[in-house]
Amino acid sequence: MAIKEDSMHKHIFDLYDKEHDLVVNMDCLGDAARLLGANLSDAEIEDFMSALDKSEPLIEFETFEELVNQLIAKDKISKYDLIKRLEPFDKDLDGMVAVSDIINLLCGPGEPLSREDAEEILHDINPQNSPKISITSLIDNLLRNELI
Repeated sequence: MAIKEDSMHKHIFDLYDKEHDLVVNMDCLGDAARLLGANLSDAEIEDFMSALDKSEPLIEFETFEELVNQLIAKDKISKYDLIKRLEPFDKDLDGMVAVSDIINLLCGPGEPLSREDAEEILHDINPQNSPKISITSLIDNLLRNELI
């Protein structure tokens, strides 16, 4: 782990250590992961938290850091996983997907974007307004711009 990342974890731990007794309540893990950049839904955090042993709800920094990193890892999705998820939309089997399908996905179930936000994102990726876009180009741009 990089020193900068480690110091951010420690800084956030210290924010939750209100009593300065070097422990925090594990209920802060979801918020801490979000402060460190994770984009997790409430359901994902609840699912993670429900699997933890809460018999000792106070945790020290090392445990805090390990659990926050596990939560952050849940937010990471690989390029391969994204390609696999978009393959069903590649109707012509040419590595391309219709922009309209991507807009529908971005505006659909889960934590949807507004149609305007989805169109703006795709316009930045596809300024020539082609009706189809390369799956790998789409994913590379979304990952590069930290939109997923």
